[in-house]
Amino acid sequence: MLFGHGGNIYDAAREIGCAPGAILDFSSNVSPLPLKKPFLDFLVDRLPTIQVLPEPDSQTLRETLSARTGLGPQNFLVGNGTTEWIFNIPAVLPGIGRVVIPIPTYSDYEDAARLAGKKPFFLGPFIDLGEGKSGNGRLLKELEQHVRPGDLIFLCNPNNPTGAFIEPGPLHELICNFEESLWVVDESYAPFIGPDEESSLLSKGIVKNCLILRSFSKIYGIPGLRIGAISGPESLLKLLSERLKPWSVGTLAQLAGSYLLRKGEWEAETRLYLKEEKKFLRGKIEAIPGLRPLGSRTHFFLVQVTKEGLSGKVLAKRLLKRKILIRDCSNFRGLEGADIIRISPRLREENEILIDALKEELSQ
Repeated sequence: MLFGHGGNIYDAAREIGCAPGAILDFSSNVSPLPLKKPFLDFLVDRLPTIQVLPEPDSQTLRETLSARTGLGPQNFLVGNGTTEWIFNIPAVLPGIGRVVIPIPTYSDYEDAARLAGKKPFFLGPFIDLGEGKSGNGRLLKELEQHVRPGDLIFLCNPNNPTGAFIEPGPLHELICNFEESLWVVDESYAPFIGPDEESSLLSKGIVKNCLILRSFSKIYGIPGLRIGAISGPESLLKLLSERLKPWSVGTLAQLAGSYLLRKGEWEAETRLYLKEEKKFLRGKIEAIPGLRPLGSRTHFFLVQVTKEGLSGKVLAKRLLKRKILIRDCSNFRGLEGADIIRISPRLREENEILIDALKEELSQ
């Protein structure tokens, strides 16, 4: 397992000797908005349900996913976060040769491949520091050139950490053109782009060689509940379900998922808020000499540290002394030595604290 994911406020707090709650966490891509009172009241009212076992197969939640997407309940499995599927897919599904991973991206794809005894094949890196932007202009072209039958392709869309995004139409066409390969599209951040019909392959229906991962943690701000879903053809889900443990998702997580899936207006509110805060935060950072924000379609974005004598790692350590946590990206494959950090907006007053801290650190 690669240690150094974003959002680890516990290790950060231990390092500097403070309570985890004292850390201002800009390293996590989870929604920073406080949980809404109606949702909290909903959970409190249902606390007595923890006295009985949860549904063993999350049937009600799968039906809610079906109602939202128009796909069948049989086209979904629910598990203990998307991580469960990332690690099970290369280990369980037959006929997999290489595991193709465009980089830089989420490290668990590589970890899952190696744990399953599969050889990772890396494409990229797909980031253009020379033009001061991140993206995937070459990605579709290189996938067309390099993917071959039997490959398993992990594709994070929108991508973490770059925030690059491939529209559902061109991506759907590419996947259908390579039907002898298996595509796993991680849409954990898709709700930050737009509603499902604009951001998700779920709007294109079931494709026989494609599995889609959906996270509840990010857009709804509930990473501690550990819940995620996978969608795809019944034939592939049946193979994965054989490894699915009964009661792998707790009752409160199941109930929360069904409740929040019906709150499209809350998702829209989060998107709008983060769009404005990203604009504010990015603009302020752009004005600080020695920092260069890169392009991103998501709320989170990369920043290159260009000040001579200052690395991204050192800047992250300095900020941590101020109880501010940002994501040092030096352990992302493809970003080694690039002095890149990743920042995700928080509430306005917190963003202002980060800006002041960056100004002070870059002026030294």
